Amino acid sequence: MNSTGFVIMKSLTWTRDSHGLFDYESRNICKKSLKAYGPCEILRKGNEVNLYTSMNGHSQYTAESKPLASLFQTDTGLFFVKPVENEQLWLVVRSYKQPGLENGYELSEGEVVKFGRVRFRIRSIKTTPSRELDTIDDEALIVDSTIGSECKICRICLSDGSEPENPMISPCKCSGSVKYIHFNCLLRWISSRLAVKSNENLNSYYWKSAVCEICKQEFPMSINYQGRTSELFPIEKPSAPYLILEEISKEKSSKSIHVVHLTTKNSIRLGRGHESELRISDISVSRCHAHILFRNGSFYLEDNRSKFGTLIEVSEGYALDPNSQIAMQVGRTVISFFVKSEGQTHANELDSLNMSLDETVADPDFEED
Repeated sequence: MNSTGFVIMKSLTWTRDSHGLFDYESRNICKKSLKAYGPCEILRKGNEVNLYTSMNGHSQYTAESKPLASLFQTDTGLFFVKPVENEQLWLVVRSYKQPGLENGYELSEGEVVKFGRVRFRIRSIKTTPSRELDTIDDEALIVDSTIGSECKICRICLSDGSEPENPMISPCKCSGSVKYIHFNCLLRWISSRLAVKSNENLNSYYWKSAVCEICKQEFPMSINYQGRTSELFPIEKPSAPYLILEEISKEKSSKSIHVVHLTTKNSIRLGRGHESELRISDISVSRCHAHILFRNGSFYLEDNRSKFGTLIEVSEGYALDPNSQIAMQVGRTVISFFVKSEGQTHANELDSLNMSLDETVADPDFEED
C-alpha cells in the first residue's frame, strides 16, 4: 500500500444517550484528539473514543466497545470513512465547507436528510425546464399484465374486468376475495384521505392513511403497467426549479410529501416554529432549524445552528478530501476528519480542527429554544 499521509481526528461525545442524538449546545461533552496512519476501526467505550487496528484478522477491542465507523485506505493512499453494521453514519451540514465555494451542502436525488430525529428522502429534484417525461419510479409496483385475463373482483366496486387505463392490481399482501382492486378505485380511496397546505413557495400533501386497512401493508407510490407509470399518490409538479421531500415516518399509516418551488424567493425555512414555511412538529427540531436555498442552478441545504443538527446519511462511504475537513455524526458522537500529507507539520491544522469543531457546541451566547 502506498501510504501518503495520515488522518487527524477530533471526537466530541455527548455524555447523555438520548435517541441517538448529539446536542450541539451542550457543555457536557467528552473530547479526544486522535491520529490514524492507516486503516482502523473507530470505537467508543463509555464516553471515550479510540482507534483499533486489526491484527491477523482479529480486532483488538473488547466487547464493551461500541463500533462507530471504519477508516479505510486505498492502494493510492486515499482515505475514506464507512459506516458499520447497525450504526448510521451522518455528514454534519453545519460544519460542511468546500474550498472556494459558498457554505451549504448541495442536495441530490435519493439522499436522506435528518433534522433532529426526523428524516426525509429527496424523491426528486428538477432544476431546469424539460420536455422529457419523468423517468419510471424504481420503487413502482410492477403490475402483471395477465391479471386482467382472468375473472377477478374489485373489493371496492365489486366489478370485474381490467382496462389499460384502469388495471386490476394487487397492491398489498391481502389474498383471497380481497386481493384485487381497480387502480382508479384505490386512487379515489387514497385521495379521500388527502389534505393539502400551500403557500407561495411550498405545497405540502398529507395522507392520514397510506396503508391497507386489512393487512396494514404500505401502498406503493406508483404502479407500472405495460411500461407506463401511474401515481397512486399524485402531486402537482410546478415549473422548475423544484425539489420534492418525502418524510420517512416510523408510523407508516400516514404519509407526507413537500414540494419546494422557489419562485418568489431563493430560500425557505424549515423548523417547528410558526415562522418556518415547512413546519416539522417534533421537539428535536429547532424553531428555525435549517434553510433550503436555490443558487447557481442547484439546491443547497444550510443548518441554522440547530440544537440537534442537520445531517446527510452516508450509506456507502465517504472519501476524505485532503484539501478540506468534514465532520461525521454517529449517535451521540461527532468526529471531525482532516487528512495531512506525510512529513508536513500539523500543529496549526490540529488547532484549526479543534476550533472549527468546538464552534459547533457550547456557544455561551446561544439562546436555547
